[in-house]
Amino acid sequence: MQRTLPRLLETSAERFPDNVLLLEKRAERYEGTTYREARERVHRFGAGLMDLGLQKGDRVALLSEGRNDWVVAELGILCCGAVNVPISVKIDEASALKFRLLHSGCRMAVVSRGQVEKIRAVRNDLPDLQLTIVLDPLEPLEPDEVWAGDVAARGERLLAGSRAAFDARWQGIAEPDPANICYTSGTTADPKGIVLTHRNYTANIEQGVATIHPQPDWVLLNVLPWDHAFGHTCGIYMMMMSGAALASVQAGRSAMEAATSRRTVGGVSILRRPLWCRSKTIQCWRLPISASPSRRRRCRSRWVAAARTFSRADRTAGSRMPHTPESVGPSSSRSLSSSARDATATSSSSSARAMP
Repeated sequence: MQRTLPRLLETSAERFPDNVLLLEKRAERYEGTTYREARERVHRFGAGLMDLGLQKGDRVALLSEGRNDWVVAELGILCCGAVNVPISVKIDEASALKFRLLHSGCRMAVVSRGQVEKIRAVRNDLPDLQLTIVLDPLEPLEPDEVWAGDVAARGERLLAGSRAAFDARWQGIAEPDPANICYTSGTTADPKGIVLTHRNYTANIEQGVATIHPQPDWVLLNVLPWDHAFGHTCGIYMMMMSGAALASVQAGRSAMEAATSRRTVGGVSILRRPLWCRSKTIQCWRLPISASPSRRRRCRSRWVAAARTFSRADRTAGSRMPHTPESVGPSSSRSLSSSARDATATSSSSSARAMP
């Protein structure tokens, strides 16, 4: 069995169908989406992308704040065998954004309402970009834009008639297939596109789980950038493999505001850079394979000690939230599967150009 990110979702959804995977705050409370519900949303969105002509190996940019739809969009892209190109929302310069999309040859872009103007400002300079998918309802849409709800509605129709084709697509993904192209900051020269395969991710996820031992009742508030490989590995997929929950910072709020209001989530752990690190990477992930078992144990003890510091603070705010959908409110109501108008644009059958 191929150890890929879509397979990771499928396995976890089978093991923990009723556990909460995604927590997102709307109004005054966090609402939960279970593993089973998240898988259904991913399948609908991924099938919709297939219906729009997305092919294996195509590149799709993802430019959005960390939220439930970020995870759904990435896994939908990956289920098509396509490659996600996550872009930092902190990129404001048009030239920096254009370079990344042009260099990677993105055929589509998935953006939030708050980031869509950045794509509109550069799309005329991107010959490969054929379609922009907007995660939020937005009026008016440009001719080459479509709402994500319409994409999911197309996917629902495709799954009703041709689910075997979709299943064959995601099941045909192999470990060496590219999953992400992550770009460096470009502070000293042009940004470098780092190609990470599915096995790059799943190997690091397995190593992280073996080191930290996340539990199914854990809730993690991910304040790291979701487009970064470390935020991917520890903030999203390590929790997913363990049946734990991932909470996002409410849109428009800072990470500190989210942390001070953690009573609305229950007991949480906060994923951030530990104080003893000398770089942006936790030291236990920097250990070479040849590191001795005692050295690995010492590193793990330091990591766990820091995590317990946060846990003690969490317990003063109240008891840990039970890990069931009923305890966090109704399932996410803003689903990509809501039916609406048909997509206003379709992708051409030509594939994106190869990476330079």
